[in-house]
Amino acid sequence: MINIFLVVVAVIVLLQTTNKPMDEKNVFAPILAAYERTRAATQEAWAANPRTGHPLPPEPHRAQLGISSGRTFAASGPLAQVHAELRALAAQDPLLDVTPANSLHFTFLALAWDRYTLQTLPPELAALKPIFAKHTRGMDFAVTDLRLLPLKNALVLAGLPSPDSFARRNALAQELLASAWGPLLQGRYRGFDIPPLFWHTTLARYGAPFASQPLRDVYARHSAIGMGGLHFGQPLLAAVNYNWQQCHPL
Repeated sequence: MINIFLVVVAVIVLLQTTNKPMDEKNVFAPILAAYERTRAATQEAWAANPRTGHPLPPEPHRAQLGISSGRTFAASGPLAQVHAELRALAAQDPLLDVTPANSLHFTFLALAWDRYTLQTLPPELAALKPIFAKHTRGMDFAVTDLRLLPLKNALVLAGLPSPDSFARRNALAQELLASAWGPLLQGRYRGFDIPPLFWHTTLARYGAPFASQPLRDVYARHSAIGMGGLHFGQPLLAAVNYNWQQCHPL
């Protein structure tokens, strides 16, 4: 005869294992390590290339729309100071493209490249919308421990997601990959993890292979300053251009 006590104990252990909280240290360690590798590689590249190099050709798809998700936000505290300094530099340097204050945004998950107009949006949106709604309904998209992160010719704001944001984005990406939207998501992240390791938004882009010295100086002045955290509520699904100046909710 089955020992009822042992059965009850086994069920309790199973439930505890199934509902075990996310180990944030193990989840976030790879993200923090990637940020550190990026910072070190960028500063090494800057040291080896003190000049910006020749201007790059204009991006061909800047006026077109991609499919993305996230939320806009207003800069405050130390981030507002950084953004003000970037805008002042951009007023004197046509190669510096700073995301405008009214379209500062944080991406939850980018979903398709900017190749569309409002008249040519992909028919696979019919598959995307219910899956997106299922995984984001009622959530509070949040990113903490924000810091500046330099790229060779850009400056981004990067941080750590809340455990719920991390879990929901992973679940969303996995279901999308198995849906009619899968090829578009794979195309968006070709050569990268899906979903990506980074949680970031681009504050400034420089139109040459390497950032100008004034842009590097902005990073140097603020690199050790924490930029706080952001709570966005439910992510927005939208057709957007590269800097969200055009944003059309879907």
